[in-house]
Amino acid sequence: FTKLIFAEGNPAGVKAALKHFGVCEDHLRLPLVKVSQSLRQQIITESDRITNYNIL
Repeated sequence: FTKLIFAEGNPAGVKAALKHFGVCEDHLRLPLVKVSQSLRQQIITESDRITNYNIL
């Protein structure tokens, strides 16, 4: 999970994960950009997997 959220740079992956958990939106100011759709899906999948096992 940690490698995923930092794969495309900070804070985009962290904000994508926090958005999935309902903590905040993933708005970023230029020059920062949101994570790719592919990485976003990987973060969501891994987040769901670890929360189902009460790891997070």
